[in-house]
Amino acid sequence: MADSRQKIIEQATREFSEYGYNGARMQRIADKASVNKAMIYYYFSSKDQLFETIIRETFSQIFATLGKILVPGQLDLEDMIRQMIYAHIDFLAANRDFPKILLREIHGKNPIPLKVVRELVNEFGRDNIMYFFRQVEQAKNEEKIRNVDAMQTLWSIIALNIFYFVTEPILSIFWQSSDAADVLENRKQAIIDLVLYGLLPRKDEE
Repeated sequence: MADSRQKIIEQATREFSEYGYNGARMQRIADKASVNKAMIYYYFSSKDQLFETIIRETFSQIFATLGKILVPGQLDLEDMIRQMIYAHIDFLAANRDFPKILLREIHGKNPIPLKVVRELVNEFGRDNIMYFFRQVEQAKNEEKIRNVDAMQTLWSIIALNIFYFVTEPILSIFWQSSDAADVLENRKQAIIDLVLYGLLPRKDEE
């Protein structure tokens, strides 16, 4: 039974990615998951609940992963940023449909993603975010990094990580013969280098 639920989740994720929430069809999900439609409604009472479950479980994964990195006293800011970038990109690589779903539905004014994210941030994400901000402030006070805005720094990291996955069809034109794993590994290092170099103190700011 658990296998059926997982198959439904996987096929529904592809369905929402390809057709959007409004265009997704429960029968098509059932056919692709090799279950009858009644089985979907056994696990999920409605399309709303199925979609919300996908958003909630996927976001919970990344929050849980980042929660293991953002542990007080475990890492300095540089290592924390490295591990955050690695974890986020690995997560996106394993959930390639997810950024497409989010972008489509947020711009389509679907309220479900924002509702779920708000709940999860309040539940166990806000403390992690605030800890990251405190580490940035501490590094600034110790003059290890420039006088940067902690929130803007976090946004920049997230945006740099996501960019490849939402523009991959276009970007892949430039490296058709490249191995995808090598491209992702190089992408991780490029982002890490860019972010960490951008945080270093500059002579003209001393």
